[in-house]
Amino acid sequence: MTISHNGALACPDPTPQERLLVTVAVQGAEYACSALTVEDLVEMTDPAHVIRADVIRDLLLGRHGELDPRGVRVSGARIVDRLDLDHVTAAAGVELLGCVITEPITVE
Repeated sequence: MTISHNGALACPDPTPQERLLVTVAVQGAEYACSALTVEDLVEMTDPAHVIRADVIRDLLLGRHGELDPRGVRVSGARIVDRLDLDHVTAAAGVELLGCVITEPITVE
């Protein structure tokens, strides 16, 4: 995982799914990554349903432009890597519905 402290993107090469998440989040809509159940997402290895945690962090830090006040809303995704929200001050929140989070979320 790459953490940038100078305002650069932590994930400079987003996947097609991550690019779509960015577009949808900036517009204020929910990104429905899949209709899979949590049980299916636990076992799933298909990259089409994977979002890297750093992309969510970058969104909350405004590194993809101004975020809609409704925040980052994702459903049916497998969130990989640690979601590091330590010392993040965001103008909007994050909502992960029916998602599998493979590593801890840290918030200080």
